Amino acid sequence: MNLTPSLAQHGTTVLAADGDGFLDLINNVTADAGTTIRNVAIVAAAALVLWKSWQAKAALGAVVTAGLVAALLIYVVTHVDDLGNRVNNEVNSSSAVQMPTATIDPPTATIDPPTATIDPPTAAGSPLAPDTVPLTL
Repeated sequence: MNLTPSLAQHGTTVLAADGDGFLDLINNVTADAGTTIRNVAIVAAAALVLWKSWQAKAALGAVVTAGLVAALLIYVVTHVDDLGNRVNNEVNSSSAVQMPTATIDPPTATIDPPTATIDPPTAAGSPLAPDTVPLTL
């Protein structure tokens, strides 16, 4: 990162980052910090393997397990952007489960009133026949 003087024509010297300004400066610093963090993680993973192998007196199982943990740590730290992109793509993918959309049409059937007529019973001997019902006044 290079700092260049600006406003020199006014007799005032202000140090500013090359490019568009403060955002470029922050982007460069964070990129450098990301590289530093990756390098520190690699050294820490190697130190983990060495420490575990010394602690276990070079037992093969402990060394292999520490190596696998170190490899996983290095992979996650060096591929954090790729993992973030994969998660983002998975969350925002169109193949995600979507709720089905259904439209419910109002019923169109009409109920007609009954048109059948009920005739009174007329059979002789029926208790409801008109000729057998006594009329009292």
